[in-house]
Parts: sequence; C-alpha cells; structure tokens
Amino acid sequence: MINGSIVRLEALSDCLLLLETDNSIGSAFKEAARRERHFALMAGASGARGETERELLRRCREAARSGAEDERLQAKLALALGLAAWGGIGDPAEALGDKRVYGDALLYRLHYIKGDAPGPEAASVRALLKAMRQRNTIELHTFVANTAIVDEWIELMSRWESSADPELDAFAAVVADPELERLAEPPAGGPFYARGDALLALIERLRRGEAAAAGELEAALAAEPASLYARSVRNGYRRLQEAQTFFAEKTG
Repeated sequence: MINGSIVRLEALSDCLLLLETDNSIGSAFKEAARRERHFALMAGASGARGETERELLRRCREAARSGAEDERLQAKLALALGLAAWGGIGDPAEALGDKRVYGDALLYRLHYIKGDAPGPEAASVRALLKAMRQRNTIELHTFVANTAIVDEWIELMSRWESSADPELDAFAAVVADPELERLAEPPAGGPFYARGDALLALIERLRRGEAAAAGELEAALAAEPASLYARSVRNGYRRLQEAQTFFAEKTG
C-alpha cells in the first residue's frame, strides 16, 4: 500500500500550498495548480526527467502566448510545476536510512490525525487508512475490467486488498507509536521536522485555512531552516520560483 514516499508527496503538496499565497507567482501557475493539482502531485510517478520539465514549460508558454487551443494546457503546466518542485525536494527521509517509514508516519500523523498526546490508537489509524484506501479504489475503479471474466477480476481485487493488510497494520502501528517523534530523528543533519521553523509554522497555518501576513512568505523562505523537511520544502519551492522566472521570460 505504501509504495511511495509520503514525505516527498507532503513536501510537494506544501510547495503548492505556498504557491497559492505568493504574489510573485503568475496567474497561469496558480490556476494550473488549483485546477489540475493531481497532475502536479503525480510528478514523482511520471518517470519524467528535468529536461521534460523545461520542455513542458517552454511549450506551455508558447501555447499560452499564441492563444492556440489546447484543452490539456493546464494539466501539462501543472505536471511541469510538480516536476520542478519534485526535483528540488529531493529525498528528505534519506537520512533516516532503513527507518524512513518513521518519517512517513510522522508526516501522516501531523497532517491527518487530530488530537493531543499521547496520540492515536493503532486500531483507529488502521480504520482510517482502510477507509482512505477503499475510497481511492472506488475513485480509480473502471468499468472495463482487466480480465475477460468478471468473477476473476473481482477475485483479483480481493487478493490485492488482502495482500495490502499486513503492510497497513504495520504502518498503523508506527503512526500510533508514542515515541514516534523521537524515532523519526535522523542520526545526523539536524531534526527531521521542527515546528519552530518559520516556513513550517507558516505552512501549518495555511493548512488550517489562515492567510499569510504581508511579507511573511518571503521572510520564512529567507530564514535558515533547522529541519531536513523544511530545507527540502524550501529547495522545492525555489525551483518553482525559477520555473516562474523561465515561464515569464520574453522570447523572440
């Protein structure tokens, strides 16, 4: 079930959140990120490279300026934004080594589990994860089964559901561990996540629906982050700013 990095996806999501509040970012980027956010979030799974990002930006810029009709223009631009940020984010959980699941669990707990210490129970986390998985399965469902016999297709889906349960149970146990924040600390390089980082404090407020004060984003980006996660988000966002500069360049 956990076949990707929650940490990197959350960092990408946070970059897109910052983009929405940045007055230096043009309306084309903001509109693409708002309307086609899922394309931006799929950047890490696309297999595309850095040159694809720049080529997409170039083509989207040409199409936008020429007025050429392209019903997928915003989707392409959103993917380019995701690729830009993804390349800057890197892998903040790499420092955790074989304990990187603690980084994923910590971000999941911070953003999706409400409540105070001592923390959630594993059974509650498992129920939430299972509900999310079922909802995602429904959203991805197709009426065109990948087998000729429907009964076989249903059986395959049942096997897939059962095969994911052990990993789901293990992840729920980690999320519920009362020592999670300590376990998520890397052996070197600073804390993994520090609420005192100005950038993370701003992101947490934006996630609650609050607005950034004038100049707050610029100040948060200028402050040196203490945590690995904040540094990754800042690096990812700087790549988005570079993409905006490229997109706004005058050509020919």
